[in-house]
Amino acid sequence: MFILTFAVIGSFVFFYLSGMKIRLLFLSVFISVSLFGQTAEEYHNRGDEYKELEKYYEAIAEYSKAIKLKPDYAEAYENRGIVYFKLENFNEAIVDFSMAIRIKPNEAIKYFNRGIAYYSLKNYKEAINDCSSAIKIDPDYAEAYFIRGIAKQNSELPYCSDYEKACLLGFQKCCQWHAEDCK
Repeated sequence: MFILTFAVIGSFVFFYLSGMKIRLLFLSVFISVSLFGQTAEEYHNRGDEYKELEKYYEAIAEYSKAIKLKPDYAEAYENRGIVYFKLENFNEAIVDFSMAIRIKPNEAIKYFNRGIAYYSLKNYKEAINDCSSAIKIDPDYAEAYFIRGIAKQNSELPYCSDYEKACLLGFQKCCQWHAEDCK
């Protein structure tokens, strides 16, 4: 009669087969999949489902599990940041957007999201900086021009060129604001 048992120590899995020890090295990702049956992507996808259902605390828990399994999962940080933003927890949103930027620094949306969080805290200087970073990556990002324009207007800085550019890029709300405010 064979008895199969196993123990996880660090990144090694030890199998014991009737008293004979067989050592196998597994990647931690494989261990998490095989032992717990969930991948970071599955937790992330479930987080997305909860976010769509507006079950924000459940979404945060799922995104956190994804991040625990895959600490460089930029999309999980970004989506958890979006949920924190929806809960008006802007500081936590900024922390998560910053992590997403650190992992994937060449995606304009990540800077834009953090910029909106800064704007919501009335930190217009940082909002302007992040929208400028988004525009540097994607010069046709109309919404980034729009938010940067509002932040500049609130900071009493020249803003009409941002409204004009957003309008030219098809952001219709800016066309009206540009016509009213920038004669």
